[in-house]
Amino acid sequence: MNLELLIGLGNPGRKYRQTRHNIGFVILDRLAEIHDIKINKKKFNGKYQLVELFEKKICLVRPENYMNLSGEVVEQFRSYFKADVEDILVIHDDIDLPVGKLRFAFASGHGGHNGIRSMVDWLETNKFHRLKVGVGRPPEVMDPADYVLAKFDKDEGRVVDESVAEALKAIEAFYREGPKVAAQIFNQ
Repeated sequence: MNLELLIGLGNPGRKYRQTRHNIGFVILDRLAEIHDIKINKKKFNGKYQLVELFEKKICLVRPENYMNLSGEVVEQFRSYFKADVEDILVIHDDIDLPVGKLRFAFASGHGGHNGIRSMVDWLETNKFHRLKVGVGRPPEVMDPADYVLAKFDKDEGRVVDESVAEALKAIEAFYREGPKVAAQIFNQ
């Protein structure tokens, strides 16, 4: 059984906990909580846990350095566990999708996302899977970097909660049904 890597992207520290950029952490942590998993082992400047979930052997990984450096951590885990790049699924925010919208992608560009850019650089390929979670576009007067480091506003809270629940279903479908079927279901 091949080992799969499920990566949640975010920034470490209390300051960034509920920001748009940390939706990958939020979803990975919620998945762990629901399945009574502790992501508490430490290696390569990240936290991880090996689990059997959805009939797969999966390593849940939270890079614990800043977003723009996450590729190094992902490559270290990939290399250490001898995982294929195609067996990586990364959960991350996307400003090109409306708040709460989900989209699976494979072998696509980084779209200006510094965490994905870092992964492409370190893995030397973009041939990994992604679950992009919409956080909406910033107002025209706001720098996108400041926007993703801001918290969701109260009006968005319910939509975000629903998208986290939907993302958990999407992740399960990805592993149980395969990436193509999951994309057909959730890329609506």
